[in-house]
Amino acid sequence: MTPDITFGIIFTLMLFYSLLRPFQSIFSKMFLIFGSLLGLLSVINIEVIDEISNSLGVERGADLYLYLGLITSFLFFLFLLNRFSLLEKKINKLAKYIALKEGKEIFEKEKK
Repeated sequence: MTPDITFGIIFTLMLFYSLLRPFQSIFSKMFLIFGSLLGLLSVINIEVIDEISNSLGVERGADLYLYLGLITSFLFFLFLLNRFSLLEKKINKLAKYIALKEGKEIFEKEKK
């Protein structure tokens, strides 16, 4: 099997997976769909990617992939930071609830 056929199969499977799998976030679904489509296009015909990149003002298709990869990485880090901050807020709320409940129980024991 040549690398073109192998990567073509991989990108096709990723495209079908992204279309069939239910995602919590529409952004992650769109990233997977567009990424697999661009990967499939680059395997099938690299000239198409060069034309797309030229129409966007980028010289080569490889540079376009680099820019898209950097943007995707930064967006992933931002979503990850947002998720961690939400998780931290939930943990703080739970810790406050437990502390108040235990404090109330201790206060009632000392009162008796």
